[in-house]
Amino acid sequence: MSDDAVERHSDDQGPPVPVALPGARGVQVGAGNFQTNIFLARASSAEDVFPLQIGSLPPIAASFQARHGRSPETPQLTNGITVLVGLGGVGKTQLAAAVSHRARRSGETDLIVWVNGTSRDAIIAAYAQTAHDLGVATADAADTAAQRLLTWLANTDRRWLLVIDDLREPGHMNNLWPPLTSSGSTIVTTRRREAALRGSGRHFLEVGVFTPEESDRYLRSQLPPAQLDGAADLADDLGHLPLALAQASAFMLNKGLTCRQYIRRLGDQRRRLSQVLPERGALPDDHSQTLAATWSLTIRDADALDPPGLAKPLIHLIAFLEPNGIPHGLLLTLSVHAGLLAALDRSDAARGPRGEVESDDIRDALYNLQRWSLISMSDGPGGQSLRIHALVQRAVRESLTDDERDSLVATNADALVEIWPEPETDMSVSQVLRANAVALLRHNTPALWRDGPHPLIRRLGRSLGESGSPAQAVAHFTAAYSHATRVLGEEHPEALDIRSELAQWRGATGDYAGCLANLRSLLTGMTAVHGVNHPRTLAVRHSLAGWLGTAGEPTAAVTALTSLASDSSRILGDDHPDTLAIHHSLAGWLGTARRHAAAVTALTSLASDCSRVLGDDHPDTLAVHHSLARWRGASGDAGGAAKAFGLLHERRSRLLGRDHPETLLTFGNMAYWRGVAGDAAGAEQAFRRLHADRSRLLGSEHPDSLTTLGNVGHWLGVGGDPDGAARTFQALDAQRSRVLGDDHPHTLNGRAHLAYWLGERGAPQRALVVLSELLAHRRRVLGEEHPDTFATHQQIAYWRIRNGEQSEARADLAALLIRLGGPSSDKDQSTLDRRLRHWPAGEQIPAYLLRRMRAEYLRVLGADHPTSVSSRRNLARWRG
Repeated sequence: MSDDAVERHSDDQGPPVPVALPGARGVQVGAGNFQTNIFLARASSAEDVFPLQIGSLPPIAASFQARHGRSPETPQLTNGITVLVGLGGVGKTQLAAAVSHRARRSGETDLIVWVNGTSRDAIIAAYAQTAHDLGVATADAADTAAQRLLTWLANTDRRWLLVIDDLREPGHMNNLWPPLTSSGSTIVTTRRREAALRGSGRHFLEVGVFTPEESDRYLRSQLPPAQLDGAADLADDLGHLPLALAQASAFMLNKGLTCRQYIRRLGDQRRRLSQVLPERGALPDDHSQTLAATWSLTIRDADALDPPGLAKPLIHLIAFLEPNGIPHGLLLTLSVHAGLLAALDRSDAARGPRGEVESDDIRDALYNLQRWSLISMSDGPGGQSLRIHALVQRAVRESLTDDERDSLVATNADALVEIWPEPETDMSVSQVLRANAVALLRHNTPALWRDGPHPLIRRLGRSLGESGSPAQAVAHFTAAYSHATRVLGEEHPEALDIRSELAQWRGATGDYAGCLANLRSLLTGMTAVHGVNHPRTLAVRHSLAGWLGTAGEPTAAVTALTSLASDSSRILGDDHPDTLAIHHSLAGWLGTARRHAAAVTALTSLASDCSRVLGDDHPDTLAVHHSLARWRGASGDAGGAAKAFGLLHERRSRLLGRDHPETLLTFGNMAYWRGVAGDAAGAEQAFRRLHADRSRLLGSEHPDSLTTLGNVGHWLGVGGDPDGAARTFQALDAQRSRVLGDDHPHTLNGRAHLAYWLGERGAPQRALVVLSELLAHRRRVLGEEHPDTFATHQQIAYWRIRNGEQSEARADLAALLIRLGGPSSDKDQSTLDRRLRHWPAGEQIPAYLLRRMRAEYLRVLGADHPTSVSSRRNLARWRG
């Protein structure tokens, strides 16, 4: 059960209620005001944080090659965008890292940002983290924060360097390319060569394998003279590939081998691999055989070091994760301990099982892998981070059996879930976890679906949605549901649970039609699998009713919840928490459908039941009191509502703290009803205080902060300052368009308020311009028959009359009446046409036409629909 109220002004669309499927690992399937992550704003301004580095710079190899010829001899920091393109393993990342480290040491730049380019989510998350750390954006919507960063980069005088490493798809950079400025530089490393990367102002540089001279210089820098016998032959044998040369050098140095001795061992290893491994196609960069031989030769000896036997199973695990940043802590989890112990037991079966795998053993084994140049370690978000080349990962995976792959994927998935924080409070850590989850799920082995979808599948989807990207959550759950139906079948309970997640996030994007279609289909499936009386079936009915109301059908929500409440009482009992939650939802939608007295009666009884069953201070009991105060005010007792919210605010401050979201929500409602009771100035000041608190805690562009700003504008206007109200709603419209989009319900509702206050300040023509644009949006988004579309037609007619355009208003209202149902007969139609033709240009709207419109609203929408009630008020107002 959750609060069903927000601060009451016209942006409030009713009480959507989140509902959990019983036994579904806490899956949320209902509508609701989804709580996204809260990232606290920096107290300092952007000017206080320099010099600043965001992201983990890869360490520079001990014998870095400046690369003559194909790229600058000494990498330079140049303005514009430089794209380093080449095969895997040739050293693109090292070149970019060299530029970054030199710029940091020399002070050439104030800001360095290292971005993992393996996915669009990773790029956006890194941008958003940078914007947050700079203090230029504090909203929790990652897309919004990313755009704020690009705006800042385009306008700052600070010197900055942005590196996007390992860009996998050019399309990931759509609308994310950094600006071309005199103070900024961008480096992109990629294996892709599409024309999309060769835009204006971008320098395209090819990076190839070492030249023979570079290979010779590299080997001489790594090995003592006694070990260089056969160096030229070894470089040729390894194809002058920098990655392979690095692994070979580490092996020879640690084993005391000459290059010629290594060539012999490498040849023996290649022959063994050709006998053990089936014939496989080359890796994307045509280095499969070379890397398979060098890594397998190296890992055999690294695995023999103390602690023996751990290096190999560790690199097997690492081979399935994000190559550009693996959290060190993931490899210290209980899941990995258990997986490593099982691997050791299998390898030492003849000697019997081992006792334990200690964390220090794992750390030592990781050091051995780094010593043999198989991985590198550096500081990253939340602690140390590991890197491994993607080609080494591929070579490692190629050596595994299907059963080994399944086991390793399952262990990694368990470990990710184990370390994933809930709730998520650090954007950078969450992005790293999502990147590793995406890398792991690409393998999509049966291990992830053996007992239904692994919990990681849901955790990743929710993290995407909660980070401010509900559309990405929809895409994720759409793919997961498609896979679930193939693997489990459409009516499998776990497939139905994924469909419920998909419905939730569709609703969160504003796709109410898609959400309702999913829920209706889900209800059919739940009924077929579990039966009509199962708690999970009841939960879906509860969710469906909530989204019906959210989509603009409160009367339908009341009807559905009335039936559901009766069934839940019969099946679960009157005092079951689910039954109490349904009654709470029912009361909320009764109030939204303007049946205020009925809502107050129901909530008064429910408050008593919740106190008896749950206790006076239980969150659900307080939520019911919150709703009771709201509908008490709506029924006409504004002063009593303000007092009740004041008392509830004191209780929640004591129990939850003054900055808790529910405490702030209660304060906002107290402010609203104070205004309704006649203290508009007090309401305005209270909402200004609330806006400051929410901007501090959530960011100035968080949806709750924007809603609060709308309240400030509303009470400015009610208090006698329509000009201030209009300016506030103009600013709010720009913010909502940028943050929520032009078609979001809150954006559209805010424009209706903007039009109203523009008209009230003496600019009815400007109000009509705004309303005409709003009507076009609502027709396209909601359709001709939606109540909000009808209401916009009425508002246009009203301001046309106020602007002296009676004939135009007459035509609009006649067309609206026909759309609502039209005259009941040809005779009625001719009578209507005649009366409209003879309507004098200076007259107000005839009372009979207003009565006819109200009758049609009653017929089409019902007596309790908000638009029907509004038409009654308009009838009284327009008669005057």
